[in-house]
Amino acid sequence: MALEWSAVEEAEQYRVYRTTDVSNWPSTPLQSAVPTPSFIDTTAHNGTQYGYRVTAVADNAESASSSSAQARPQAVDRAVTASLRERIRAIYDAMPRRDSEAFVVPSAEKQTQWRALLDALVNNDTTAARARIDASFPSYALIRFTDTATDRRYWLLQEAPTVEFGWGTVVIDPSPVRDLAVEVPHPYYDINTYAQGIDLFLETGARAFIMAGTSRCANREPSGCDGETTVCNNSYPVSDVAHATETSFQVTHEALADTFSEMVALNLHGNGLSDCETVFLSSGVWDDTTNTVTALRDALLDRDVNAADPMSSACPLVGGTNVQGRYTNGSPAPCTQEATDANGRFIHLEQQLFFRESPAQYAALIDAVNATFAPLNTDE
Repeated sequence: MALEWSAVEEAEQYRVYRTTDVSNWPSTPLQSAVPTPSFIDTTAHNGTQYGYRVTAVADNAESASSSSAQARPQAVDRAVTASLRERIRAIYDAMPRRDSEAFVVPSAEKQTQWRALLDALVNNDTTAARARIDASFPSYALIRFTDTATDRRYWLLQEAPTVEFGWGTVVIDPSPVRDLAVEVPHPYYDINTYAQGIDLFLETGARAFIMAGTSRCANREPSGCDGETTVCNNSYPVSDVAHATETSFQVTHEALADTFSEMVALNLHGNGLSDCETVFLSSGVWDDTTNTVTALRDALLDRDVNAADPMSSACPLVGGTNVQGRYTNGSPAPCTQEATDANGRFIHLEQQLFFRESPAQYAALIDAVNATFAPLNTDE
């Protein structure tokens, strides 16, 4: 929030006062010793109404306060032409880390409003999407993003300029090449999946890219969803979006899966288990390997990648507790109930570190995805 006022003759400095209740001003200034008649409030929260007053100081004497000015900062919608890869990297770098308690569990009403926002966005009703952001999610900006590498235009839904809720990032291609969603639920913990994910999104022409907004271990409160882990204090926390249903990540996944009935979600993960192959693929259902899983596995094998599925491997990481997989595969209660059958629309990918951290290595995955999933327009 940028403030400017008329200079006061002989003033040595200024003091800025801020309040959210103009009938009750604080006695302590927000900022003392402001040298010029301007100030940028970097701690203001988008969507909050503030009142500001300024005083002048000379010879240690403070003047009476100015009249008050009120403002409500908002995230600015804008058109941007830049590298989408670099933007995602910047978002990742600013992501709250482990034990930050930075993930805010959305209320049922906020989840409903987020679903309405995503429904508007995937239907390219950006007027309704912007109205929903203004009304319910002022910490978010909707950006018309032109990527300099692909020269394609995307909708980028980003929490900016600061992370207030930790709900993550969504990129939508309004004219996708392939009916795919690339999902990165653990961008910090599963090293480099954020970079691999945006590369996969861009180079396959996928419909959507979804990235969580904090470390999976940002919070300590258990999600209540079933399954066991040694990663975050021995239970899945509310910030682990692959194992918590009360998240905007899950709502986004559901909105996409419900709207696009043929879309396949690629859920990217990393592991270091010695009994797991370079890439281990599964449907999210323990004993049901689908044609989409085996087709992508075979495409990886054809490209000399050591790939397997549950029918040919001892790797235990099938993703049976992954709530995106459970939802897609028809579980009536994804938090607590496994899906019994797989429908081919969800692929859980576990990958060794050397593969996901090297673009030269995971280029084979991008090529295999392009070979496995036909373009929506057969002329592509």
